[in-house]
Amino acid sequence: MGSLLLLSPCATGAAQSLLPAIASHYGVGGAGVVWVNGIGGGAALALGALCSTFVPGNWDRRLTYAAAGVTNALAAIFLLAANQPAVYLAGTAFYLATEGLCAARGVALVHGQGTWMTDETGRLVNAWARRIKARATSLQSTP
Repeated sequence: MGSLLLLSPCATGAAQSLLPAIASHYGVGGAGVVWVNGIGGGAALALGALCSTFVPGNWDRRLTYAAAGVTNALAAIFLLAANQPAVYLAGTAFYLATEGLCAARGVALVHGQGTWMTDETGRLVNAWARRIKARATSLQSTP
């Protein structure tokens, strides 16, 4: 079932390369396109992927991947609301954020991890935090 989801067109982000081409229909200039598809788009993708960590690890990964695909489709539909620059900018940012969410949920589906914080990662982070605390304590106690 998970393999079929990965083969389906849901959550592919296929419209990402089309968004700059349709910007002129919304009245968005070159600077707006560069901003929302460049640094702003990269930040939106990263934010969307980061939002995936809020999905509990015991939820069905197939369902969360499909739900991420539905949010990505809703973001694409949002762009049909009106031909105004604000709709393009907000819709593109929303689309890219949901595309980041889809990518992260796809990785979780393939690798079988619910979130990035596995038991081993948690142990490593805790050990690292203990070392930092011990180092800070030793620096405070030395005159």
